[in-house]
Amino acid sequence: MSDNIPTPADVAPPAQAADVPTPAAPPVPETDWKAEARKWEQRAKDNAPAVKRLAEIEEANKTAEQKSAEAIKRGELAEARALRLEVALSKQLDPTLAARLQGSTKEELEADADALMALIPKAPEAPPALPVGPTVPGQQPGGAPAPAQITRSDLDALSAAGKTSEINRLRREGRLSHLLGGQ
Repeated sequence: MSDNIPTPADVAPPAQAADVPTPAAPPVPETDWKAEARKWEQRAKDNAPAVKRLAEIEEANKTAEQKSAEAIKRGELAEARALRLEVALSKQLDPTLAARLQGSTKEELEADADALMALIPKAPEAPPALPVGPTVPGQQPGGAPAPAQITRSDLDALSAAGKTSEINRLRREGRLSHLLGGQ
């Protein structure tokens, strides 16, 4: 039994890693991606007539049944799009959002439009309309001419005559505003 078991002296020592030269990695050629893109683009252009011809052959080989099925499908898609636009219009939803409506019946589309409108914030109410008419110096809002202003000498004459009620009336009418500093 002891004859078959090797002893440490029988086993050869492992080779030193420093003694064995490491083979150099082969250089990796760099890929010119622009050239590759141009090459594939040119191939696609060269194949365009063949692709067109293949589509023509496939179209010619379709049966009348396949052609009518495709026409029906196009009609159904157009009808569904028209129904979505109709619902969007009836709900005063922006037509660009009509394509987002989900459903196959008018009722389903209306329910979805209501749900979509609930998610859209309401636009703030418009401020009150400005008065109509030109806004130029000497005119009041609304286009009515401003009352004629009283001069300082006219005010002094009314004051000297003791016509305080007349002065108060002119002040209420806004005819003393330039003398009172815009009040």
